[in-house]
Amino acid sequence: MPIDKPEDWKMLLAKPDKHWKSGCSAKALAYSWQEANGFPESVKKAFINSNIKLFREMRMIFAFPEYKVPLPGGNVSHKMIFL
Repeated sequence: MPIDKPEDWKMLLAKPDKHWKSGCSAKALAYSWQEANGFPESVKKAFINSNIKLFREMRMIFAFPEYKVPLPGGNVSHKMIFL
């Protein structure tokens, strides 16, 4: 679903009432990525400095603010991933 503003990210979180707070990473990342309109400068710089040609040519197609992944030990964690 297209996202127009950082507040739109809230509805995509697994626990929006718990994680959508000032000072929490989910909200901070939403503002950072949304304002960048693509990859934030720090992420672009990391890709460029990686010395991996493919990373220098990366462009965002889809971004998922949160995605459940199994972790060793049986716990399910919510990780922010961008594709």
